[in-house]
Amino acid sequence: MNMKLINLNFNEGGEKMRLKPVTIKDFKVGQKIAVLILHHGRNKEPELYERTVSRIGRKYVVDDRGTRYCQESYLKEGLVESSECGERAYIFTEMKEAKDYIEKYELMIWFSRTSSAGVKEYSLHQLRKVKEILTS
Repeated sequence: MNMKLINLNFNEGGEKMRLKPVTIKDFKVGQKIAVLILHHGRNKEPELYERTVSRIGRKYVVDDRGTRYCQESYLKEGLVESSECGERAYIFTEMKEAKDYIEKYELMIWFSRTSSAGVKEYSLHQLRKVKEILTS
């Protein structure tokens, strides 16, 4: 039996999840992509919309508006807009992956606020459980 390995796995809820970081090779010309602008530090909801891949090069994926996206070490789930100033947009291979990243981003912010400010409110037992979950 000839089996092809893919870079997807399933989480506890039975949903697909990636095992490997997204690379330029995960995109194809003509593919619909999800573009996300998070608006870091602003009191604004994230923007999420769909575009189409028009070109793929060695370093960049280019969308139908000419925006270039490249790999960055700080984002494993997608590619980052190649820009020198302003907030960078992110692209994902599917809309669901972009929505999952928004949830992850919001949870990271919540966790950092909770862990730094409200950690004293939790019992030793609760903190041990959290540590057990996060380290397993």
